[in-house]
Amino acid sequence: MVEEAEGPDCGSANNGAGAAMALGLGSGSQDQANAFLEEQTRLARLQAHELGHELSLRRWSLWVRHVSGVLKLAFEFSIALVLLGVVALLANEVWAAAHDNGLVIEPFSVPPDLAARGLTGQVVATQMLDNLSALDSQINSSRAPSSYANNWGDDIKVEIPETGVSIGQLNTYLHQLLGHQTHITGEVVRTASGIAITARAGIAGKRFSGPESDFDNLLLQATEAVYASTQPYRYSVHLQSLGQMAQAEAFLTASVRTLPLSERIWAYAGLTNYYLSQHRMAEDVEATRESVRLKPDFAWGWGKVAGAARQLGQAEAELAANRTTLEMLNGPGAADLRPDAIQSLRKSTNSAIDELLGDYAGATREVLARYPSLADIDDGEKQVQGLLAVPGQNLASIISVPAVYAADLISIHDLAAVERRLAGASSFLTAIGNATVARNDARGKANTDGTLHVFGGVEMRLALAHRDWAGAARDAAALDAQEAGLNAAYASTSLYPPTTIWPIRALAEAKMGNFAAAHAWIDKTPGDCDLCLRTRGQIDAAQKNYGGADFWFARAARLAPSIPFAYADWGAALLARGDPAGAIAKFKIANQKGPHFADPLEGWGEALMAQNRSDLGIAKFAQAEAFAPNWSLLHRKWGEALVYAGKKDEAQKQFALADALDRPHAAGP
Repeated sequence: MVEEAEGPDCGSANNGAGAAMALGLGSGSQDQANAFLEEQTRLARLQAHELGHELSLRRWSLWVRHVSGVLKLAFEFSIALVLLGVVALLANEVWAAAHDNGLVIEPFSVPPDLAARGLTGQVVATQMLDNLSALDSQINSSRAPSSYANNWGDDIKVEIPETGVSIGQLNTYLHQLLGHQTHITGEVVRTASGIAITARAGIAGKRFSGPESDFDNLLLQATEAVYASTQPYRYSVHLQSLGQMAQAEAFLTASVRTLPLSERIWAYAGLTNYYLSQHRMAEDVEATRESVRLKPDFAWGWGKVAGAARQLGQAEAELAANRTTLEMLNGPGAADLRPDAIQSLRKSTNSAIDELLGDYAGATREVLARYPSLADIDDGEKQVQGLLAVPGQNLASIISVPAVYAADLISIHDLAAVERRLAGASSFLTAIGNATVARNDARGKANTDGTLHVFGGVEMRLALAHRDWAGAARDAAALDAQEAGLNAAYASTSLYPPTTIWPIRALAEAKMGNFAAAHAWIDKTPGDCDLCLRTRGQIDAAQKNYGGADFWFARAARLAPSIPFAYADWGAALLARGDPAGAIAKFKIANQKGPHFADPLEGWGEALMAQNRSDLGIAKFAQAEAFAPNWSLLHRKWGEALVYAGKKDEAQKQFALADALDRPHAAGP
């Protein structure tokens, strides 16, 4: 039964062996069985060999099919890459064409006789290209090229006509069809008196006529006309660099009525240069405000708003505009400016904020870090070259830097350093004068005269700091008389008398006891000028009109609640009238608003001495020294406090330092 169960599962080889065994046991011989087995073995081997061959062929076929598939895939992938490359190339060409803002000067039409002499239409176009490139290279503007409504940058070329159809011609068609190129066309024609040149950039051109010998000048005039119509802001900067401020004002005034928004905001900003030079402050304020109204994130415009407020003596408005400027520089508003202009505006704005909060030590450090050549007091040439080496600077922007720096030194009471700087001013002014002559910079020449004027302002303030009231009054009178001539020359570095000269002249007159003259000058000043209001308070205090003094100081504090100066001056007036407690209250407020302002700390120390608290006063003098280390009065009062505190040796050191600072030129720059 076991055999019956297993029988059906046996393979063919067992069947063959069974058959052989049957033959051997039956009638067949052993040899026949062996032969049969060998035959079966050969057959199995043959079948195995054929099967192996078949498998080998099958593997080969599969490999061939795999390689064929790979090659086909690679071929198809290569075709796809080529097609993708072609599409990308076309897309790039279309994109470049669509964003082409370049300038193309087409060959001019010229008389045959001029062409025969070599002055072909292409030559005339090339000469105009040279003129345009020269104009562009002379423009030093803080404006970013991308902010222009029509900016061709360095992409200026003369078109060379092609014949037939070519890749180059197709490219030209694409740029003409999709781009925003500016095409300049024109002609030169014969006239009864010589020749006439006309150039146009998509609009009616201007015609310039004259003798043939004046060809170069006529072409230059045609070039400037094209420049004015296609690059209005740059053209206005060009006019200003030539000292043609009235022409620039007329051109910009027309621009704000007719040009696109991106050009109008800059035209308003450009107008401020003219209005400032003419002391047309109402129009200046209107222009600056209009520029930021049209574009609220216009960082450059907010800087102009701050500048107008500074000239008008509106300290709170200036501080707010400066802070807005910094905010706009950290946002999209910075896109209107070149990178170097962004950095320059940020640094100058930070310095202005420091000055408004009484941190003159910080302001002087920032200026010297930005213009290290200012340390070369006795070498004007090194100063000038060093100032010009700072990115984004030109003659118009650097000529008043030393005077502004000297004014900050006066505010930290480093009077000896200011005297040294004034002694070296002639070397600086000589170097500036040489530079303006070398560059044929008419605007620079006007501003050089203005710089001398600003140095005169430094001398006036220095006399006031030395309590040389008569000298300060004389300097103020001289500066006031110079203003008319500076206005005629359009010197942007001139001073605005109502807020920078008249208050000092009024105070000097009051200190000399000339109260009628003092009131006559101060009464002409604006009612919202911080310095003017504080000066009114000082004049009343000198006249012992204490109620009037308190009124003006309080009004100044209300109009400029973030500014420490009114409280510092008020505290000084209260201390002078014998109210140290009231003085300390004002000095505390001033210190809170301007923690790096040395004057309220020094006054606070004096008030503590008046309360017989010299020990506490010493600490205040030490705090003040950190912000005004070369203030001789500070060291002298410090010495007095040390004497009262019984520290005579330390007091002598302070007295010696005060004596050294009182001697001219004892301090460094």
